Amino acid sequence: MLICGNAVATREHIEQGRVLPNCHNIEQAQESFAEAIEIADLLIPGRDNVSLNPLRQPHTL
Repeated sequence: MLICGNAVATREHIEQGRVLPNCHNIEQAQESFAEAIEIADLLIPGRDNVSLNPLRQPHTL
């Protein structure tokens, strides 16, 4: 689980793979977004509720 702050603003940002448009450094924001998606199973966006990482498939037995 990762508390993302504005690195991942909302569930829509996760689904669309985008960062906030008015950030100070777009390249750094995109790197932070990518790292969050890479490492976390659950994401707590800065402006939304908890969300499952859509790139991670649940493990089944």
